[in-house]
Amino acid sequence: MLEQILFGIQSSIPSASHFGEVSSDQMPLTLLCCMLGALILTKYTGSLGNLTLGVNFSALFIGAAISNWLFHGVDMQVDKLVAQPVIISVVGMTLASLVMMSWLQRDGMKS
Repeated sequence: MLEQILFGIQSSIPSASHFGEVSSDQMPLTLLCCMLGALILTKYTGSLGNLTLGVNFSALFIGAAISNWLFHGVDMQVDKLVAQPVIISVVGMTLASLVMMSWLQRDGMKS
């Protein structure tokens, strides 16, 4: 039954088999960038207790994955194996960090 549910979810998403252009070789680099970005972002956002780092990491990873999915057809004049997915991931993480900074404002920064 669980297999049928997972197959139904996979078949309903048209590009679930190749979500973005990040391969298994580039995934550790993307995860490392997300972790470092979440550590930096935690200093500039409000506190959710122990969840702050996890929420920031999740938002940055989702931003990186969505930007790689949206811009997978873009042809940049850089290294296609490492540089292009990292640049596109950083763009997505930047947009996600702006959303997180506006959502989790520090108490002293709220207007």
